[in-house]
Amino acid sequence: MHASVARGAGITVDDARAAYDTATANGAIGVQPPTVLQGEGGDGATTVAEVVAYGDCVLRFVSGDFKVGGRRIE
Repeated sequence: MHASVARGAGITVDDARAAYDTATANGAIGVQPPTVLQGEGGDGATTVAEVVAYGDCVLRFVSGDFKVGGRRIE
């Protein structure tokens, strides 16, 4: 059980699916397979995937078109 701490860390990558596949092929334990999150009204798509970093903390790979309300998030 954690107090007020982060459960994991996210990093942006060119291709979250490829990062997940490479990590798990090299021994990482997959937590969440690559999942595409579609924006409202088809506005942008982001792919996220997670592997175990250590203990119950995860490393999240994130790639895609980050948009909120039609505006790109940099």
